[in-house]
Amino acid sequence: MKSTKGIDDKRLDTLLSDAAAMRQALRVEERRCRAWECVSAKAGIGKPKPAWRTALRAAAVVIPIAFAALFFTQRGAAADTLMLASTSAADTFALPDGSTVVLGEGSRLAFSNGDEARKARIEGIGLFMVSRDEARPFTVEAGEAEVRVLGTTFSVEHWPGEARVRTRVRQGHVSVTAEGESVSLLAGEEASLSDGKLVKMTTATEKIEIGTREMTFRSASLGQVLEELKTCYHGELKGVVMACADDSVLITTSFKDQTLESVVEELNMHFDKKLTLRNGYLTVSD
Repeated sequence: MKSTKGIDDKRLDTLLSDAAAMRQALRVEERRCRAWECVSAKAGIGKPKPAWRTALRAAAVVIPIAFAALFFTQRGAAADTLMLASTSAADTFALPDGSTVVLGEGSRLAFSNGDEARKARIEGIGLFMVSRDEARPFTVEAGEAEVRVLGTTFSVEHWPGEARVRTRVRQGHVSVTAEGESVSLLAGEEASLSDGKLVKMTTATEKIEIGTREMTFRSASLGQVLEELKTCYHGELKGVVMACADDSVLITTSFKDQTLESVVEELNMHFDKKLTLRNGYLTVSD
């Protein structure tokens, strides 16, 4: 593989943008070919030339590998630092220590597999399945927070330019440290760092998914629902303004591939609060 040592962030952004554009073009072309096959089958017309289908299939494999799995040495980082970047809704990567990470679109991960410790730094969102190694703890830096484990399954979310850090645990035990505080999390628990405060709560969603807009809540408070909205609709939901106290109502419901507007409309029927979505900002008031 050709070395990309010294690649800068601007160049990386260009590569990721090109990869996303090429991926989208392939999807459009693939849908066109499939539509033509349906029409031609009914009309008795020949199918597109096999070469087109072969090229599309090959490109659909090569492009995600070439661009979604970008490995390079970060400027100023140790030579053995592995850098990963995702360009699709969810890309899965195998780490050198035997662990696995699923990165959401636009997310980046730096990983160092040391003799005494395993260290990672994330920008974006990732689901980690960490292989157990009691002699080498696995640490993830995310903004002002640090997540430490020995071997477990958990997710970490932190986006560039944002102070919020969210950690959710699917299996095992996780320690989260931020702003001089530390909390221990077990399966079904999460911690959120926002406005300088580290808050521990029960996770109200049944699954931890990356790259989907599917949410299933069981006895969830308004605060818990809002945390999931921030994750699920990141980028589209620019911020949440709480102009009142949390609601005491707990809801059980589910959403799948719905627009943010339709989700907010339904939540207005569940909670005894007024939720207003305007220009990407959600305001909650009495």
